[in-house]
Amino acid sequence: MQSPSSNNTLYNKPYLGQLLSLLKMDKDYFKAEGNYLFAQDNGQVKKVLDLAGGYGSLLLGHNHPQLKDLMKELVDENSCQHHQLSKKSKANSLGSEINRLIHAETGCNYHSIILNTGAEAVEAALKHSLLAYDKKLRTIQETIDKNLLTIGESVFQNNRTAVLSFEGNEFNSISDLQSFINAFNNPYLNNYKPVILVTNKSFHGKTMGALSVTSNSYFREPFLKHSPIQSIHLDFNSDDQNELFTAQEFEVLIPQVSNSGSLTIKRKTLSRIAATIIEPVIGEGGVYVLKKEFLKRLRELTLKYKVPLIFDEVQSGCFRTGTFLASFQQGVKADYYILGKSLGGGISKISAVMIDQSYYIPEFDLIHSSTFAEDDLSCAIASRALKLMNDNKNRVIKAGDHLLSELSTLKNKYPDVIKDVRGLGLMIGINFQDFDQSRNYGLQGISRSKFFGYVLTAYLLNTKDIRVSVTMSDCRTIRILPSMFITREERDRFIFAMYELCKILEYGDFYSLISFLLPNDYRNLRPISNFNRGKIPLDPIEDCVDEVGFLLHYIDINTVRKYLNSLDLLPDEVIFNLIKTLKPFSEPVIIGRNRILNRQGKAVCITFMGLSFTSKMVIDDLRKSVGNLIPYQKLCNKAIQIFKDQGIKKIGLGQYNSIIMQNGKAVSCPDVRVTTGNGFTVHTAVEAVKDFINQQSSPSLTLGIVGGGGNIAKVLSIMLAKEVDQLHIIGRSGGNANKLIRHAGLLIDHIRHELKKGAMPLQDIYNQVLKLDKYSEKFTSEELNPEEIWMAFKKIFGSETKITIGNDLNMLANCDIVLVATNDPAPFLKKEYFKNGAFICDISVPLNCDTDLLNDLNYTVCKGGILNLPQAESLYPLGLGLDSGQLYACMAETILMGFENENLTYSYGEIKEDLVRELGNRVLSQGFKQSFRIKKISCEIN
Repeated sequence: MQSPSSNNTLYNKPYLGQLLSLLKMDKDYFKAEGNYLFAQDNGQVKKVLDLAGGYGSLLLGHNHPQLKDLMKELVDENSCQHHQLSKKSKANSLGSEINRLIHAETGCNYHSIILNTGAEAVEAALKHSLLAYDKKLRTIQETIDKNLLTIGESVFQNNRTAVLSFEGNEFNSISDLQSFINAFNNPYLNNYKPVILVTNKSFHGKTMGALSVTSNSYFREPFLKHSPIQSIHLDFNSDDQNELFTAQEFEVLIPQVSNSGSLTIKRKTLSRIAATIIEPVIGEGGVYVLKKEFLKRLRELTLKYKVPLIFDEVQSGCFRTGTFLASFQQGVKADYYILGKSLGGGISKISAVMIDQSYYIPEFDLIHSSTFAEDDLSCAIASRALKLMNDNKNRVIKAGDHLLSELSTLKNKYPDVIKDVRGLGLMIGINFQDFDQSRNYGLQGISRSKFFGYVLTAYLLNTKDIRVSVTMSDCRTIRILPSMFITREERDRFIFAMYELCKILEYGDFYSLISFLLPNDYRNLRPISNFNRGKIPLDPIEDCVDEVGFLLHYIDINTVRKYLNSLDLLPDEVIFNLIKTLKPFSEPVIIGRNRILNRQGKAVCITFMGLSFTSKMVIDDLRKSVGNLIPYQKLCNKAIQIFKDQGIKKIGLGQYNSIIMQNGKAVSCPDVRVTTGNGFTVHTAVEAVKDFINQQSSPSLTLGIVGGGGNIAKVLSIMLAKEVDQLHIIGRSGGNANKLIRHAGLLIDHIRHELKKGAMPLQDIYNQVLKLDKYSEKFTSEELNPEEIWMAFKKIFGSETKITIGNDLNMLANCDIVLVATNDPAPFLKKEYFKNGAFICDISVPLNCDTDLLNDLNYTVCKGGILNLPQAESLYPLGLGLDSGQLYACMAETILMGFENENLTYSYGEIKEDLVRELGNRVLSQGFKQSFRIKKISCEIN
């Protein structure tokens, strides 16, 4: 059994703790005072300027002295904290003070409900509005029931032959009339589902009720698929809200009899909308100050339809914007106000709902309660906090105006970095441009993720000792909510840090942005430098017969250096660890789009998408556990979904993505076609070997296949066994021998079936297999599995077998030809393993032949799987090891999918010999040419 750990993050939100740790945001603060937090850092105390402001709770800063003294006093007096069902004078005083502040602006009086948190206050406001809505409908139903009773008594009871009519309907009894009325009204009065009107980008909390009126699906949908509350969203940029309200109208029928005895039925128009809840300044959605005209028109419509208007001022209220409520500056009155955050002065957890007395339902006091609400300590502190904030409210306006002015100047200087600066008072949002089309691929990858803003905040925290926050529903908006006591010096410090951050982003200096994540010795090695490459290259798609997509990843660290050139000053190991660190925060990136012409002049566009991991990372994780592939599969599937969203439904799985996606079978996205490209890759290797064999005079040749446990190696052995006299199937050192046994057994079984179909045994391998039936009756009387076939073959021929298997690279010393098709992420084949003069075709990416072997003229080394494009276009991906005008075979097969609109077969799952041959013919017919790169010499076979 695992013993308990002292590491709190193991128990308290472990996933969040891990993410904070990766970004070095997991500071262990031990003290908070004024505008600062204090943390231990390598034995020293670090003082951090806190502009996150407790998500808006710290307008008075941390631990305001007057509030601390009051708290001590209340505790020393043994003030009441749990005295439910009593007078609670301090809660009453707080409610009275809040009412006074609102009445001074609106002229209306409000009852208070004191609670603990903003989300709880939202819940209470929604519950009250739903209770009011239900009461309104019940009152109408009671009126209908009363009127029907009157009609029954005054008409039908006194005259049994009476007939009443309405719009062509005749009623001979009160039950007929009642059935008619109920059939019309019941869907609305007795079976209704309440509707709450909210704005887009709204955020009202994370409890179930609050989530039901929160617009961000990321927070809402996992929990509210069967919510009893339906929310409809209003665009706060819309000029006309009338259509939305009109769409929610319904009618009920209210019957009555006139004095003359005739039946009249009144149609009463009601609204399905039970309440409208609005943030006058949207906070978590990105800090948007709603326009006065929008709120005024909304007020007019809610009054017309008798719908209560709720202003959620949990974040914007309590003088955060300079006035007690932000809506005071917009000149619009609400029926409910919700307060929280700074109401507690940064010390108490307290919130409040203020409800116009004309809307208040007395019985709500009995059906809604909260154990910890209305305690003396929190209420007294809130009352004192309101006085302190009111006395110093002019500070908010002065500091807010200065910050907004300086940030607007910053935006004008860096328009390609900052999209907008928004806010009111000391509630300010800096909205950054997206870098989704940036050719600075590290920046693009983070920009496309939901962690973009968190990386920026981590930079400010770790390099400038400034703490800011990200708005929850807009990851590109950094929000500052400083205290009203922020000084000019502190404001200037923040502005200066923002100038430096903007310079880094404009220059695309990825190293300077993430330097704080590196070991100490590798931070700040140079000044901020310009690495801006502009936008990703996108060839035009006009007149293309189709579009295809292709998934890539970093081949090795040298490839990383090509894409993230600002990291070039770092050692390989540091870069590798950095890529691993950033993997949870990186999304698929668009590398570029090439327009490829075939020999007939038709065009297909291929869009390259890159994934932020290296070959080594995949193999390291795979060798630990197959289950470690799941995060990679999720990332690949996400990339495929992005392609599909762009209308691209034919996709190639390049490099290790075919391994990750189990040769295409792990693709979860429907309605897409994928290819691994392995079929045509095999074709190029087979043709390279055959070309070499045709140039040899030796009557007997031995072939070695390295990577013998893989799918590609099996097809290679099947297609080349008839071309050579001996075959060595070689696996990874320490690898699974069962894979090699199965490979050999399948090969022997394939040759047996070929011979039965009339194949001529021209080489020793086929001749030896031909003898199996003579030596063993098992081969004629039983169906054997591959393992049994190999064991019988080995038993019969012993050391004379023409097919051998093993994990020893020294087996290569006997090979005239070597085919390398492994998934090993590093070169491991040295020249001492090989026979002098051997021909080596390496189709692995990255290459498995080391530099000495590649450069030794005693060996003929062919880099396989490479073709020349029909029109010699240069591809946009970096670090592929290709010459201009070349591409890999798997890319060619992907492009083939675009040229062929028929429902043809491509490389998916296990590769078969017939498909390899077919793909070879189809690809080459488009004008692609095989290029066998033999060292520095290139020979082309048409």
